[in-house]
Amino acid sequence: MKKEIKKIKSQIQKEYKELNSIKEKEAVKLLEHFNNAFGSLVEEDPEIYFENNYDGFAVKKAMGNKDYPTEILTVRYKASNYDLEYPDQLGLNYYTTSTINDFELKRLALIGSAAKIILNGKSEILEDYARVKESFNDDLRKHQDKIWNLDKERIDLEKLQNELDKEQKLEKAFNKGFYLEKNDYGKFPSIELRGDFVSYGTSKIKLIDYVNPETQKSVNVEITQIQKGWDGEKYYDLEPKTQKVNKVRLSNLMYYINNSK
Repeated sequence: MKKEIKKIKSQIQKEYKELNSIKEKEAVKLLEHFNNAFGSLVEEDPEIYFENNYDGFAVKKAMGNKDYPTEILTVRYKASNYDLEYPDQLGLNYYTTSTINDFELKRLALIGSAAKIILNGKSEILEDYARVKESFNDDLRKHQDKIWNLDKERIDLEKLQNELDKEQKLEKAFNKGFYLEKNDYGKFPSIELRGDFVSYGTSKIKLIDYVNPETQKSVNVEITQIQKGWDGEKYYDLEPKTQKVNKVRLSNLMYYINNSK
């Protein structure tokens, strides 16, 4: 089953790779669409350039005195309601400022030009945008559906594998017991086995039997404890001690059983 899960994960990665490749091609075509619609802005200012944005396209300009480009404006493509497959609205986002200089005046002029392009050709621009998106929809959905189905299969198999692992570890806890690891301070953990009993320095736990085989909620266990001694200079491990503890809730032990090796 683990091999099958690994195989499915590999298939999912392959599908994601192909999906991302299609999205990259789509982004290129959408940027071409935007250049065709708003390319006249570059004629006004040859230093600007366009970038894909999550809900439209940003118009940016590199500034000599800054380490990052300035966003002149963003053209937003928006659907008026969630039932629409493609945007039916075009708008502008831009910052306002009280700064007075040539750059800001030119920026306002570009914003005005972008607004005119939208007012004069909104329908054609939105139709062309929808055409580009539609040309990639089938391929995108095909890979998205494959990923969804494969991921569902992976989740189901991993749940089943986890249950099998738990059963195997529980079986091992009855047959051989399981060992616990020291913490960062070199001590074995302290475990509250019952409300009236805490096991200190617990190095091993072995399940003996169920208190009630029908309900299987509580178990009788054998614990091995290794506590610390002090020789005047450093701590050292004392000799292991083993004892039986009855009527321990299995739920108090499942964390350690599931995380045992």
